[in-house]
Amino acid sequence: MLLLKDAIMEYELECKVRRLAEGTINNYDRHLRYLRDYLEAEHNVVVLEEIKPLHLKRYLLMKEEQGCKAHYINDLLKVFKTFFRYCVEEEYLKTSPAAKVKNVRQPKVLIRTFNEEEVLKMLNYHNGHDFISLRNKAMLALFFDTGMRLTEVMTMKNEQIKDG
Repeated sequence: MLLLKDAIMEYELECKVRRLAEGTINNYDRHLRYLRDYLEAEHNVVVLEEIKPLHLKRYLLMKEEQGCKAHYINDLLKVFKTFFRYCVEEEYLKTSPAAKVKNVRQPKVLIRTFNEEEVLKMLNYHNGHDFISLRNKAMLALFFDTGMRLTEVMTMKNEQIKDG
Protein backbone atom coordinates (compact mmCIF):
# COMPACT_ATOMS: atom_id res chain seq x y z
CA MET A 1 0.00 0.00 0.00
CA LEU A 2 1.45 3.31 -1.11
CA LEU A 3 0.05 6.58 0.20
CA LEU A 4 -0.89 9.07 -2.49
CA LYS A 5 1.16 11.79 -0.78
CA ASP A 6 4.27 9.58 -0.97
CA ALA A 7 3.68 8.77 -4.62
CA ILE A 8 3.35 12.50 -5.37
CA MET A 9 6.62 13.26 -3.54
CA GLU A 10 8.39 10.50 -5.47
CA TYR A 11 6.94 11.75 -8.76
CA GLU A 12 8.22 15.26 -7.98
CA LEU A 13 11.68 13.80 -7.45
CA GLU A 14 11.40 11.94 -10.77
CA CYS A 15 10.51 15.21 -12.52
CA LYS A 16 13.56 16.88 -10.98
CA VAL A 17 15.83 14.01 -12.06
CA ARG A 18 14.43 14.34 -15.59
CA ARG A 19 15.30 18.07 -15.36
CA LEU A 20 11.84 19.31 -16.19
CA ALA A 21 11.38 23.06 -15.93
CA GLU A 22 10.86 24.32 -12.39
CA GLY A 23 7.54 25.86 -13.41
CA THR A 24 6.35 22.55 -14.81
CA ILE A 25 7.33 20.69 -11.64
CA ASN A 26 5.59 23.28 -9.45
CA ASN A 27 2.50 23.08 -11.64
CA TYR A 28 2.39 19.26 -11.46
CA ASP A 29 2.94 19.31 -7.70
CA ARG A 30 0.26 21.93 -7.07
CA HIS A 31 -2.40 20.15 -9.13
CA LEU A 32 -1.60 16.75 -7.64
CA ARG A 33 -1.80 18.18 -4.11
CA TYR A 34 -5.21 19.71 -4.92
CA LEU A 35 -6.36 16.30 -6.16
CA ARG A 36 -4.93 14.61 -3.05
CA ASP A 37 -6.74 17.05 -0.76
CA TYR A 38 -10.00 16.56 -2.66
CA LEU A 39 -9.76 12.76 -2.57
CA GLU A 40 -9.09 12.78 1.15
CA ALA A 41 -11.82 15.29 2.03
CA GLU A 42 -14.57 14.08 -0.30
CA HIS A 43 -13.91 10.35 -0.66
CA ASN A 44 -11.68 9.48 2.30
CA VAL A 45 -9.08 8.14 -0.16
CA VAL A 46 -5.43 8.42 0.86
CA VAL A 47 -4.01 5.24 -0.69
CA LEU A 48 -2.89 5.34 -4.32
CA GLU A 49 -4.48 1.99 -5.21
CA GLU A 50 -7.92 3.16 -4.03
CA ILE A 51 -8.24 5.90 -6.64
CA LYS A 52 -10.89 5.12 -9.25
CA PRO A 53 -11.73 6.80 -12.57
CA LEU A 54 -15.00 7.94 -10.99
CA HIS A 55 -13.05 9.97 -8.42
CA LEU A 56 -11.16 11.79 -11.17
CA LYS A 57 -14.34 12.42 -13.16
CA ARG A 58 -16.04 13.88 -10.09
CA TYR A 59 -13.04 16.11 -9.42
CA LEU A 60 -13.02 17.40 -12.98
CA LEU A 61 -16.79 17.97 -12.88
CA MET A 62 -16.36 19.92 -9.63
CA LYS A 63 -13.75 22.11 -11.35
CA GLU A 64 -16.15 22.73 -14.23
CA GLU A 65 -18.92 23.66 -11.78
CA GLN A 66 -16.50 26.09 -10.12
CA GLY A 67 -16.25 27.86 -13.48
CA CYS A 68 -12.96 26.46 -14.75
CA LYS A 69 -12.60 26.52 -18.53
CA ALA A 70 -12.43 23.33 -20.62
CA HIS A 71 -8.80 24.03 -21.57
CA TYR A 72 -7.79 24.24 -17.89
CA ILE A 73 -9.66 21.04 -17.04
CA ASN A 74 -7.94 19.22 -19.91
CA ASP A 75 -4.59 20.49 -18.61
CA LEU A 76 -5.45 19.03 -15.20
CA LEU A 77 -6.32 15.72 -16.80
CA LYS A 78 -3.01 15.74 -18.67
CA VAL A 79 -1.16 16.15 -15.36
CA PHE A 80 -3.14 13.29 -13.82
CA LYS A 81 -2.57 11.00 -16.81
CA THR A 82 1.16 11.69 -16.71
CA PHE A 83 1.33 11.04 -12.97
CA PHE A 84 -0.67 7.82 -13.08
CA ARG A 85 1.28 6.59 -16.11
CA TYR A 86 4.41 7.03 -14.02
CA CYS A 87 2.79 5.04 -11.20
CA VAL A 88 2.02 2.21 -13.64
CA GLU A 89 5.57 2.26 -15.02
CA GLU A 90 6.93 2.02 -11.47
CA GLU A 91 4.49 -0.87 -10.88
CA TYR A 92 2.70 0.89 -8.02
CA LEU A 93 -0.52 0.46 -10.02
CA LYS A 94 -1.63 -2.19 -12.51
CA THR A 95 -3.64 0.30 -14.55
CA SER A 96 -4.04 4.04 -14.55
CA PRO A 97 -7.33 5.35 -13.19
CA ALA A 98 -6.95 8.27 -15.61
CA ALA A 99 -6.43 6.12 -18.71
CA LYS A 100 -10.09 5.98 -19.71
CA VAL A 101 -11.07 9.47 -18.56
CA LYS A 102 -11.78 11.49 -21.68
CA ASN A 103 -10.89 15.11 -22.32
CA VAL A 104 -13.58 17.74 -22.00
CA ARG A 105 -14.81 19.05 -25.32
CA GLN A 106 -13.37 22.50 -25.87
CA PRO A 107 -15.31 25.18 -27.72
CA LYS A 108 -13.87 26.10 -31.09
CA VAL A 109 -12.31 29.54 -31.10
CA LEU A 110 -12.90 31.45 -34.28
CA ILE A 111 -10.29 34.06 -35.01
CA ARG A 112 -11.56 37.05 -36.92
CA THR A 113 -9.31 37.66 -39.89
CA PHE A 114 -8.70 40.88 -41.78
CA ASN A 115 -10.66 41.43 -44.97
CA GLU A 116 -8.95 42.56 -48.16
CA GLU A 117 -9.80 46.22 -47.59
CA GLU A 118 -8.28 46.19 -44.07
CA VAL A 119 -5.10 44.53 -45.35
CA LEU A 120 -4.71 47.14 -48.10
CA LYS A 121 -5.26 49.97 -45.59
CA MET A 122 -2.48 48.63 -43.37
CA LEU A 123 -0.09 48.16 -46.28
CA ASN A 124 -0.86 51.58 -47.74
CA TYR A 125 -0.42 53.28 -44.37
CA HIS A 126 3.32 52.69 -44.72
CA ASN A 127 3.74 54.36 -48.12
CA GLY A 128 6.95 56.27 -47.50
CA HIS A 129 10.34 55.46 -49.04
CA ASP A 130 12.33 55.70 -45.81
CA PHE A 131 13.78 52.62 -44.13
CA ILE A 132 11.12 52.39 -41.37
CA SER A 133 8.18 52.59 -43.80
CA LEU A 134 9.71 50.02 -46.16
CA ARG A 135 10.58 47.71 -43.25
CA ASN A 136 7.10 47.95 -41.73
CA LYS A 137 5.40 47.34 -45.06
CA ALA A 138 7.66 44.32 -45.73
CA MET A 139 6.92 42.88 -42.28
CA LEU A 140 3.18 43.31 -42.76
CA ALA A 141 3.40 41.62 -46.16
CA LEU A 142 5.39 38.78 -44.57
CA PHE A 143 2.74 38.33 -41.86
CA PHE A 144 -0.15 38.41 -44.32
CA ASP A 145 1.46 36.17 -46.94
CA THR A 146 2.85 33.52 -44.59
CA GLY A 147 0.67 33.69 -41.48
CA MET A 148 3.80 34.01 -39.34
CA ARG A 149 3.59 35.58 -35.91
CA LEU A 150 5.83 38.31 -34.58
CA THR A 151 7.53 35.90 -32.17
CA GLU A 152 8.40 33.61 -35.09
CA VAL A 153 9.97 36.49 -36.98
CA MET A 154 11.91 37.52 -33.87
CA THR A 155 13.15 33.94 -33.43
CA MET A 156 14.33 33.88 -37.05
CA LYS A 157 16.13 37.18 -36.53
CA ASN A 158 17.81 35.97 -33.32
CA GLU A 159 18.93 32.74 -35.01
CA GLN A 160 20.48 34.74 -37.87
CA ILE A 161 22.34 36.93 -35.38
CA LYS A 162 23.71 33.82 -33.60
CA ASP A 163 24.78 32.25 -36.90
CA GLY A 164 26.69 35.39 -37.73
